[in-house]
Amino acid sequence: MGLVGSTQKTFEGDLYGLRGSTNLTDNFELAANYVQGKKDQNSIASLEAEFALSPEITLSGEYGWSSSERNETESERKTGNAFRIGASAYSERLTIDGSYQKSGGNFFSVGNATLLNGQEEGDLSLDYSFTDYINGMLYYNQYNEHLSEQGDIFRYSLADASLSFSLPKLPSLPS
Repeated sequence: MGLVGSTQKTFEGDLYGLRGSTNLTDNFELAANYVQGKKDQNSIASLEAEFALSPEITLSGEYGWSSSERNETESERKTGNAFRIGASAYSERLTIDGSYQKSGGNFFSVGNATLLNGQEEGDLSLDYSFTDYINGMLYYNQYNEHLSEQGDIFRYSLADASLSFSLPKLPSLPS
């Protein structure tokens, strides 16, 4: 998930966007994004980078800026920023993924039609294949909202563990 867009929501109205990316080296990619709403003139721009330290370890990051005018009666534009960092490492049997993102109080996301009022979220997952047929997963997520407002902060934590079993491939029946 990037800061500029979201795959979880459906939007009414028109959005226009551009994305450009280039591989500066075999293991370093840089991208720029821009999205603007046709009706409300809200916009978001971001820069993304992904660096493969090795075939097994990848680091990524994104920094975004938003500009929004909440309604026609407000003439003041609100500007905000947000960032996201992530790391991924894997081996033959183990995969570890982690990410952290934080948005300032005036950041406007295309995926959320309101100002975010300061949010931060971090997650960590670990997947391990014990055998070809037995896998385990541990997951942790921490989410905080309303960081830039006076008063209560909304906090949400999730921890999950699972163990999955799959049957070996059975022979096909002749037709």
